[in-house]
Order: sequence, then structure tokens, then C-alpha cells
Amino acid sequence: MPPSSEERLKLAHAGDEHTDMGPCTPPSRWMRDTAPFAGMALLGLIAAGSPAAVWVRPEWLASAALTLLAGALLLVRPVRTRVPFAAHVAGAAYVVAVALLRDASAGSGGGLGMLVLLPVIACALYGRPRHLPVAIAGTAAVYVGPILLIGGDDYPMTKLRGASFMVLIAGLIGTTILRLVSELREREREREALLERLDRLAHTDGLTGLPNRRAWSDELRRALSAAARTGERVHVAMLDLDDFKAINDSHGHLAGDRLLRELAAAWQPVVRGSDALARLGGDEFAVLLPGCSDEEAEEIAERLREAAPPGHTVSAGIARWDGHEHADDLLERADAALYAAKAAGRDRVSLALG
Repeated sequence: MPPSSEERLKLAHAGDEHTDMGPCTPPSRWMRDTAPFAGMALLGLIAAGSPAAVWVRPEWLASAALTLLAGALLLVRPVRTRVPFAAHVAGAAYVVAVALLRDASAGSGGGLGMLVLLPVIACALYGRPRHLPVAIAGTAAVYVGPILLIGGDDYPMTKLRGASFMVLIAGLIGTTILRLVSELREREREREALLERLDRLAHTDGLTGLPNRRAWSDELRRALSAAARTGERVHVAMLDLDDFKAINDSHGHLAGDRLLRELAAAWQPVVRGSDALARLGGDEFAVLLPGCSDEEAEEIAERLREAAPPGHTVSAGIARWDGHEHADDLLERADAALYAAKAAGRDRVSLALG
């Protein structure tokens, strides 16, 4: 049976690492996500350095060094992993850098303190919910901390109300973004679940729960492609109930449906884990038998025939792939072997080994 969309997604992400900062992202997407934040941080440095005399102040130089450190921690990383510790250190370094920028601009900062919202927005967009309060606390440290700890003309108590409002605004922005992102992720999960269900329905026989013709055909093509590379033997068995039309005519289609469900349930424990049992339509079933000898394929078909519900018989035809024929031709030979079994008296297995 072909893998579901969920299984294919897991295979596609095999080897990817997940961390506290969420799923890892490709380098191109990572650069795209971080570029706006890096641009704003650099603009803040440039704005704080006007007039140019500020550039030689220790606070500005320290802020520039910390900003570059934060950028390096986020950008210089293994291609397929994201180190949570480095991201946390980068955030802390940038908060200190913004605080130093404000101090370099004599406390008022000329609005540069707003840059401390960048970690809040980044956490809301790309982090976990538990990261957001830490980022908001960073905003409080930049705005409220200097007023309480330093004070003086640069950080008078009269600014405490405005600083408190800034912390509240950071919380409002962060929680709103986080809520919207969470809703989008939930919608994405629902969409993926729906696609997975539709994929499963498209490849499942509604009556028996077995793979349907489409799923079995896909599996057959994959098996033949693999066998062409490895030289492994592949057999196909076609089976159907003897006199199924008479059963439907005598007992009704509901009775025929019940019989098909019983047959499918009885056969599933018989086939191997590597085999693929499917209902192709009506009372016609097929089994893909990779990696077995002619004798083993015949033995499995005989066990399937013997597992038929009491009072009913099954005929089967087996064809062995010749190594180059098309899948449809292989099925045609197996079907011909099935009709040969019926012509020979039914309730038997016929082989067309090629």
C-alpha cells in the first residue's frame, strides 16, 4: 500500500532536527526571515551614530559589537540545525545592545528603544509561547530598568509611566502576533489532516478497507522498478470467488458485500508483511508477491484459496514477472492464468511463470 501523505511528509523531513526554536528551516528561508530584523538593527546603529561623534562613544561601540555578535550567532550556524542556546544568547545580547544605544543617545534614545520590540516580534513569529514573556521582560529591562536602577536626569521617574505603557504595548503586539501565528498553524494542521484523509480515501476500497486498484497499481509499478534494479523476483496473483454472480442473484448484493468483507478479513493475516493485497473491483482481488520463489508464491496463493469462508471457493492465477514486460502485460498474464484455473474446474491455482 502506498505511504500516506503524513508518512511521505515524515520521509521528506527525515533527518531534520526540531529544537526549542521550532522546526529547522532551509538556509534561503532562514535568510529571508532574518533579513528584515538585521536591517532594522543596522538602521538603529546608524541612527544612533548621528552625529558621527557618537560613534566613538564606548556605549555605541559596545552596542555595535553586541549587535554584530547577535547577528553572527543567528546566521553562522550548521545548515540543517538551529542551536537554541545561540538564539537565546543572541536575543539577550541584542537587548543589551538596544539599552546601550539609548544610553549613547543620552537616555531619550530618539525612539531607538523601539528596537527592543524586534526580539518580541521574532519570538512571536518563530519561537515557542514560553519565549515571549522572556522577550517582553527584555523590553521592561530596557525601559523600566534604567529608571529604577540609574535614575538621574537621563532616566527620571517621570518617564516611568511611558516606560510602563511601552512594556504593555510590547505584550499586546507579541501576544496578538502569537495568537495569529497559532491560528495559522492550526489551520495548516487541519489542511494537512484533510489532505491525508483524502489521500487515504483515494487509495482505499470503501467496502473491504483494502487498497484499491489505484493504490495497488502504484505499488506494482514501484515493485517492478525496484526489481529491475535488484534482480528480485516478483509474482502477481489474481483471485476471485467462484460463482459470485450466482451468490448476488440468489442472496442479494448486501449478502455479496458481506462475503467480500469476510474474504478480505480472512486473507489479510495470510499474506506476508511485504505483500500487497488489494481489491481491484467486484470480486476480483490481486496480491503482489515480491521476493519469493515460484513455490513460495504458489504456497501463498493456496493458503489464500483455503482461507475462503466455508461453503465458498476461490480460483487464483499466478504470473511471474519476466524482468522487462509492462505492468499491464503482467496483470494480463495473471488474469489469463486465473481464467485457466476456472476453466480447469475452479477452486484451484494456475501458474503462468513466463
